[in-house]
Amino acid sequence: MATVATAQPVQAVEMTPQQYPQQHPQQYQVAQPVHQQVTVVHQHQIMVGVDGGPSLQAINHQTCSIVVFIVGFFIPLVFWGGTCLMCQPDKTPLARGLNIASIVLAVLVTIAIILAIMWPLYFVAILVSAAA
Repeated sequence: MATVATAQPVQAVEMTPQQYPQQHPQQYQVAQPVHQQVTVVHQHQIMVGVDGGPSLQAINHQTCSIVVFIVGFFIPLVFWGGTCLMCQPDKTPLARGLNIASIVLAVLVTIAIILAIMWPLYFVAILVSAAA
Protein backbone atom coordinates (compact mmCIF):
# COMPACT_ATOMS: atom_id res chain seq x y z
CA MET A 1 0.00 0.00 0.00
CA ALA A 2 1.20 3.46 -0.80
CA THR A 3 2.03 5.90 1.91
CA VAL A 4 0.51 9.34 1.75
CA ALA A 5 2.65 12.20 2.92
CA THR A 6 1.03 15.00 4.84
CA ALA A 7 2.27 18.57 4.83
CA GLN A 8 3.45 20.02 8.06
CA PRO A 9 2.50 23.61 8.95
CA VAL A 10 5.26 26.19 8.51
CA GLN A 11 6.07 28.47 11.39
CA ALA A 12 6.14 32.18 10.75
CA VAL A 13 9.50 33.83 11.20
CA GLU A 14 9.50 37.28 12.67
CA MET A 15 12.40 39.59 11.76
CA THR A 16 13.65 42.43 13.86
CA PRO A 17 14.51 45.76 12.17
CA GLN A 18 18.22 44.96 12.44
CA GLN A 19 17.76 41.84 10.34
CA TYR A 20 16.17 43.62 7.34
CA PRO A 21 18.45 43.85 4.35
CA GLN A 22 20.08 47.24 3.96
CA GLN A 23 18.39 49.39 1.35
CA HIS A 24 20.37 52.19 -0.17
CA PRO A 25 18.45 55.02 -1.78
CA GLN A 26 19.25 55.17 -5.47
CA GLN A 27 19.44 58.42 -7.33
CA TYR A 28 18.48 58.55 -10.98
CA GLN A 29 19.37 61.29 -13.37
CA VAL A 30 16.63 61.99 -15.86
CA ALA A 31 17.53 63.88 -18.99
CA GLN A 32 15.46 67.04 -19.23
CA PRO A 33 14.28 68.09 -22.69
CA VAL A 34 16.04 71.11 -24.11
CA HIS A 35 13.62 73.63 -25.59
CA GLN A 36 15.14 75.15 -28.66
CA GLN A 37 13.40 77.31 -31.22
CA VAL A 38 13.48 75.38 -34.47
CA THR A 39 12.01 76.93 -37.58
CA VAL A 40 11.00 74.55 -40.34
CA VAL A 41 9.46 75.83 -43.53
CA HIS A 42 7.50 73.39 -45.68
CA GLN A 43 4.57 73.76 -48.04
CA HIS A 44 1.99 73.14 -45.30
CA GLN A 45 3.70 74.38 -42.15
CA ILE A 46 3.69 77.78 -40.54
CA MET A 47 6.82 79.50 -39.35
CA VAL A 48 6.57 80.06 -35.61
CA GLY A 49 7.97 83.16 -34.00
CA VAL A 50 9.93 83.22 -30.78
CA ASP A 51 6.79 83.95 -28.74
CA GLY A 52 5.07 80.81 -30.08
CA GLY A 53 2.62 82.52 -32.47
CA PRO A 54 2.70 82.79 -36.26
CA SER A 55 5.48 84.86 -37.76
CA LEU A 56 4.99 88.41 -39.01
CA GLN A 57 5.16 87.14 -42.59
CA ALA A 58 2.32 84.65 -41.91
CA ILE A 59 0.18 87.40 -40.36
CA ASN A 60 0.82 89.70 -43.34
CA HIS A 61 -0.02 86.87 -45.72
CA GLN A 62 -3.29 86.22 -43.87
CA THR A 63 -4.18 89.92 -44.08
CA CYS A 64 -3.53 89.95 -47.84
CA SER A 65 -5.73 86.87 -48.28
CA ILE A 66 -8.58 88.56 -46.41
CA VAL A 67 -8.23 91.73 -48.50
CA VAL A 68 -8.18 89.77 -51.78
CA PHE A 69 -11.27 87.80 -50.75
CA ILE A 70 -13.29 90.90 -49.74
CA VAL A 71 -12.21 93.23 -52.56
CA GLY A 72 -12.85 90.42 -55.07
CA PHE A 73 -16.59 90.74 -54.49
CA PHE A 74 -16.43 94.36 -55.72
CA ILE A 75 -13.77 93.90 -58.43
CA PRO A 76 -13.99 90.26 -59.61
CA LEU A 77 -10.58 90.21 -61.29
CA VAL A 78 -8.98 90.59 -57.85
CA PHE A 79 -10.08 87.02 -57.04
CA TRP A 80 -7.25 85.80 -59.30
CA GLY A 81 -4.82 87.25 -56.73
CA GLY A 82 -5.52 84.13 -54.68
CA THR A 83 -3.42 82.13 -57.15
CA CYS A 84 -0.39 84.29 -56.42
CA LEU A 85 -0.93 84.04 -52.68
CA MET A 86 -1.09 80.22 -52.83
CA CYS A 87 2.58 80.16 -53.81
CA GLN A 88 3.69 81.67 -50.50
CA PRO A 89 5.36 79.04 -48.30
CA ASP A 90 4.29 80.60 -44.99
CA LYS A 91 0.53 80.73 -44.56
CA THR A 92 -2.03 80.14 -41.86
CA PRO A 93 -4.98 77.75 -42.31
CA LEU A 94 -7.34 80.73 -42.66
CA ALA A 95 -5.20 82.25 -45.42
CA ARG A 96 -5.04 78.92 -47.24
CA GLY A 97 -8.83 78.51 -47.08
CA LEU A 98 -9.47 82.06 -48.30
CA ASN A 99 -6.99 81.61 -51.16
CA ILE A 100 -8.73 78.42 -52.30
CA ALA A 101 -12.14 80.13 -52.05
CA SER A 102 -10.81 83.10 -54.06
CA ILE A 103 -9.52 80.81 -56.81
CA VAL A 104 -12.84 78.92 -57.01
CA LEU A 105 -14.78 82.19 -57.18
CA ALA A 106 -12.35 83.53 -59.81
CA VAL A 107 -13.04 80.52 -62.05
CA LEU A 108 -16.81 80.82 -61.54
CA VAL A 109 -16.82 84.57 -62.22
CA THR A 110 -14.70 84.11 -65.34
CA ILE A 111 -17.08 81.44 -66.67
CA ALA A 112 -20.05 83.72 -65.89
CA ILE A 113 -18.44 86.64 -67.76
CA ILE A 114 -17.68 84.45 -70.77
CA LEU A 115 -21.26 83.11 -70.82
CA ALA A 116 -22.67 86.63 -70.42
CA ILE A 117 -20.70 87.78 -73.46
CA MET A 118 -21.28 84.67 -75.57
CA TRP A 119 -25.03 84.19 -74.93
CA PRO A 120 -26.23 87.32 -76.78
CA LEU A 121 -23.85 86.59 -79.67
CA TYR A 122 -25.13 83.02 -79.84
CA PHE A 123 -28.75 84.25 -79.76
CA VAL A 124 -28.05 86.74 -82.58
CA ALA A 125 -26.39 84.00 -84.64
CA ILE A 126 -29.49 81.80 -84.22
CA LEU A 127 -31.79 84.66 -85.33
CA VAL A 128 -29.62 85.47 -88.36
CA SER A 129 -29.46 81.83 -89.46
CA ALA A 130 -33.24 81.47 -89.02
CA ALA A 131 -33.92 84.63 -91.08
CA ALA A 132 -31.67 83.52 -93.93
